[in-house]
Amino acid sequence: MAELQPSEELFIPKRKRLAHSRLKNEQGQEILHLFYGEIELIFDEPDVAPLGEKLMEVERFRAEEAMAWSNAAPHDWEKIRDLLQALLDQNVLKRVADAPPAAKETYPPRLGLAPEGREPRAFTGTDAQRCPALTEEAFGRALDLENLEVLVPIYRIAHATLDTDGRQVGENNVSPRSLFLDLPTQRKVCSFPGSR
Repeated sequence: MAELQPSEELFIPKRKRLAHSRLKNEQGQEILHLFYGEIELIFDEPDVAPLGEKLMEVERFRAEEAMAWSNAAPHDWEKIRDLLQALLDQNVLKRVADAPPAAKETYPPRLGLAPEGREPRAFTGTDAQRCPALTEEAFGRALDLENLEVLVPIYRIAHATLDTDGRQVGENNVSPRSLFLDLPTQRKVCSFPGSR
């Protein structure tokens, strides 16, 4: 890999993984410990402690800016380059130039789970037969509004409505499914590990 240059921009990927703690050493001084996943960085030297403090604050920076992160005189470039290179090697830092381009939307705006043009409907309204008609359509059995909770849990009854931004309450989890509106939605891949 090419040697780190002062003008290169760096950033901390998956910044939410960065945590810190101040632990006392044998002399009773508080020492900054940064944790990035399984990696622990200990800033026990007084001249580099400000570097750790600044890493907790900044999102993105030019490598040469780290030379000024000091309580006294600015650091020399060789020392900062070695420290930043160690963080690059541990994948705590990445070069902005090496970052993948922003992920493009790879999901269609509609799920295709409902006919286009379906209108929002509700169990209540001026039409006294609305609830029986909807429950007949959704469950194959007509029920009066007073008995609706037998088939639909109370917290799901609101799914038939839209919020002030025009999104359906419950979004993709609308129940009963016959009330689901397939509205155009921007979907993104979750940035956290695991299935969601």
